[in-house]
Amino acid sequence: HNCPFDYRAAGQAAIEKANPVVKAEKVDKF
Repeated sequence: HNCPFDYRAAGQAAIEKANPVVKAEKVDKF
């Protein structure tokens, strides 16, 4: 199965879109 779609990046984007607070906390830690 060779799929060019990046499920990990898409999943991360979906999480960030659904919960910006989590994104803000992760950015704050880095």
